Amino acid sequence: MLIPLLVSKHVVIKMLPSAQPPQWISLLWKLLSFLFLLLIFARLLFPNRRVRSPGPVDDYKHINHIRNRAEPERRDSRAPETSIDDTSSWKFPAHARTSSPVRPELKPPPVTFADVAGIDEVRREVEELVQFLRAPERFERLGARIPRGALLVGPPGTGKTLLAKAVAGEAGVSFFSVSASEFVEMYVGVGAKRVRDLFLKGRENAPCVIFVDELDAVGRKRTPGLGGSDERDQTLNQLLVELDGFAARQTIVVLAATNRADILDPALLRPGRFDRHISVSLPDRAGRQAILQVHTRHTPLHEEVSLEGLARQTTGMSGADLANLVNEAALCAARHDLECITSACFEEALARVLLGARRPIVLSETERRVIAFHEAGHALVAHHLPETDRVNRVTILPRGQSLGVTQFVAEEDRYNH
Repeated sequence: MLIPLLVSKHVVIKMLPSAQPPQWISLLWKLLSFLFLLLIFARLLFPNRRVRSPGPVDDYKHINHIRNRAEPERRDSRAPETSIDDTSSWKFPAHARTSSPVRPELKPPPVTFADVAGIDEVRREVEELVQFLRAPERFERLGARIPRGALLVGPPGTGKTLLAKAVAGEAGVSFFSVSASEFVEMYVGVGAKRVRDLFLKGRENAPCVIFVDELDAVGRKRTPGLGGSDERDQTLNQLLVELDGFAARQTIVVLAATNRADILDPALLRPGRFDRHISVSLPDRAGRQAILQVHTRHTPLHEEVSLEGLARQTTGMSGADLANLVNEAALCAARHDLECITSACFEEALARVLLGARRPIVLSETERRVIAFHEAGHALVAHHLPETDRVNRVTILPRGQSLGVTQFVAEEDRYNH
């Protein structure tokens, strides 16, 4: 419509060609399109035939091939290093071969049941393991079989690792400790090899205690359909094999700790592997007082310090929390150049642990009044409501992430919430 209108008005029209890109750009675009289509056809004609993930033999043969080409040949008169598994002739890379996560203590640990407090009922559960390590013939004479493994289940900081060391120290046997998260590496097969190394060292140094911390890192439930090719699954399978491989007369006790027993693979929990499941819960008031006595036995305390009163104010704290509380109180006494730890030091340490460090924030008068009314409302409502926790501290000094805090303390431990 536009062109006829312009012609009717005697307007001169000139047609100019559009700007064309250089010819080499067009050729390059056509070449890339052709290569892309060729790649798709090659993928369809030659699919990936590998049905499993490459094993450690393939990985390390390739690595050793590259290393042999890059490094000159070295002559060594020493005997060649052999692998634990006689059926395989390959070797792991140097860093995977030498970085063993096992922390062995061939001498008994300097920890006994005297250092374990607040979990007396758990200590009685594991005393039978100590008797087995001391005198196994006492059980063998009656045809009894000591549990091959015991699983310590409980929140973090409740003393599971300390209890495992105390079992070895009380029995006077070697102690091998490892974290399950250190089994899994990027190289397939390294985790299984480390599990074999751990239990081989245990058999060579029997009687002993083998402790695996954070078992849920490698003992999670296996997902159907992976075919066991995952590194974690291979490590778990090797762990199951080693737990089944103990001879009847081998005095080896395997202890493991976790705070997520609900996600563990059922194959780990069946009888014959981890026969006993021992619950290590938070200490009660008497247990907290006993733990405080253990951590303050080498600490000078002022005569006004009441460990029973501290135990009442620390409801819900674990053994690790109480150890940190004593350390914070000692640091406070050192900052003020005191000869002993006073009640004021424990009050400051308790506020620092529960409420956070004090923040030097300058607030206006209006903001301080609003915060004061807010915290006073918490305290007033708690005072008039029946069966509420006792108000222990009200402050409008900023601590941690709060501008003001009303702290409540439960008079008694509660187990039914």
